[in-house]
Amino acid sequence: MKSVADVDQANLCIGCGMCVAIAGEDAIELQIGSDGFYHPTPKQENPANWQEIKHVCPGITLHQSQKPRNTDEKVWGPIEKIWIGHATDEEIRWQASSGGGITGLLHYLLEKNIATCALHIGASSSEPFLNVVAASRNRSDILQRAGSRYAPAAPLTSIKTILTDPSEKLAFVGKPCDVAALKAYLELHPEFKERIAIIITFMCAGTPSLKGTEALISALDVEPEKVKEFWYRGHGWPGKATAVDQQGNQISLSYKESWGSILNRHLHFRCKICPDGIGALADVTFGDAWEDEAGYPSFEEKPGQSLIIARNEKGKQMIEQAVAHGYLSVEDYSLNKLKTIQPYQYNRRKFVGSRLLALKISGYKYPRFYGFNLFQNFLSAGVKTNVKNFLGTLDRLNPPNRLGYIVVKSFKLIKSTAKKAIKR
Repeated sequence: MKSVADVDQANLCIGCGMCVAIAGEDAIELQIGSDGFYHPTPKQENPANWQEIKHVCPGITLHQSQKPRNTDEKVWGPIEKIWIGHATDEEIRWQASSGGGITGLLHYLLEKNIATCALHIGASSSEPFLNVVAASRNRSDILQRAGSRYAPAAPLTSIKTILTDPSEKLAFVGKPCDVAALKAYLELHPEFKERIAIIITFMCAGTPSLKGTEALISALDVEPEKVKEFWYRGHGWPGKATAVDQQGNQISLSYKESWGSILNRHLHFRCKICPDGIGALADVTFGDAWEDEAGYPSFEEKPGQSLIIARNEKGKQMIEQAVAHGYLSVEDYSLNKLKTIQPYQYNRRKFVGSRLLALKISGYKYPRFYGFNLFQNFLSAGVKTNVKNFLGTLDRLNPPNRLGYIVVKSFKLIKSTAKKAIKR
């Protein structure tokens, strides 16, 4: 790939915004396309900038440099310490999506002046279905922007401006792919590492397009132009997708209905082949500490609990300090339970290799992933799981060249013939 346009054309741009930060808004503009996702629009050629963008773009490559110390880390990434817990501030705990862990940690970092601002995503005040990048500086700011936002977001568009300001100390919150882009950028510019107080992410099942939000609003049976406020989760745990109209009336769908039946059907292609939904590259990863019910997560409404994974010593110390100062309440958690409360993440780490193999033999472009133990996880998944995901991926592909077309058609014919033979 030779340009951001190539990355976008290959359907591998997740819209993190790092290319805009590097090249500038005069050179590249991010716009929401007809598919409901961000797309970069180059305004001018800049080969020098392209080499830097190429190195950091998560649509081209991801690097995990820390080697696993045991079998568990091959699946779950680096783990210094793992807890479940929640924000001690009850308003934060209630309003946030999963126990308020991220918001509680940001509250601590800002009040203790460990960070001057938190760069993260929040709902637009003028268009409640859209996300905006925000630099929060106090409790009021972070509380206003608490909660998951299941729609496209570009948190890195202004990162360079903040990093070059010597008065700033940044706490960054973004998707795992956003974190990957930022970490790669810091490797090119180590002089900015001291501007980062901490890098925070969350377990990510993928980014739905705005088409997903439109489908959700349709299911809520409300008129978009009459919606004054909208949240995907929060206000309880897991919280309901809720639209508030001009008269203050609330219309809601459960998390199981909103995410499980609507939003997850609109995920970006890049998300379906991502090896890092677990957020292995951050200092701390947060997630939902679902209660295990018969080997599968329970989504029953209850007081929120965050899963908290310190990926390194810095992350561990930050969590311990937030606990010591009374901003978070945590208890140790067993790594053995992760598979049952986060089955999607566990399974994806196992079978992403078979999906990438389907792309490779059918002629598709795909990112290069280094240090994610794809081959070992692929082998440990078993033949049945790998074949299922391999063939399922082929079924969804529209090959970009004749050779790929022949390969995909051949596999589909074999699959169809096998099904008919089994029925007989």
